[in-house]
Amino acid sequence: MSAQSRLIAWYIAATGALAVMVFVAVLLTDGGYSPAEASAALMLVPIGHLIGAPLWSWVADVTGARMWVVRVATALSATGAVVMFGSTTNVGLVGGLALYSFSRAPIG
Repeated sequence: MSAQSRLIAWYIAATGALAVMVFVAVLLTDGGYSPAEASAALMLVPIGHLIGAPLWSWVADVTGARMWVVRVATALSATGAVVMFGSTTNVGLVGGLALYSFSRAPIG
C-alpha cells in the first residue's frame, strides 16, 4: 500500500470516527441516560485522549516498538467501537466508549 493510500485511509477513518460521536449522544439518551448523564459520559472522549496519548507515547518510547503500539491501540480501539455499538447495556456502552477513547489516542 502506498503512502498516499495509507494517508487517504487514515483520513477517512479519522473523519468517520469524529462524525460518529454525534450519534453516540443519541445512543446514550435512547439508552436511558438523561442529557446531563450523556454529556458526562461523552466527557470520556477528551479524558481518554488526555490520559491515553502520553501513556501510549511512553509505552512506545520505552519498548521501542512504535508500530506494535499503533497496532495494539488500533485493535483495542476497534474492540471498543464494537462493544460500544453492539452493547445492549449502559455499562457496555460507556465501557466501550472509554476503551475506544483511551485506545484511539495514538492513532489520530
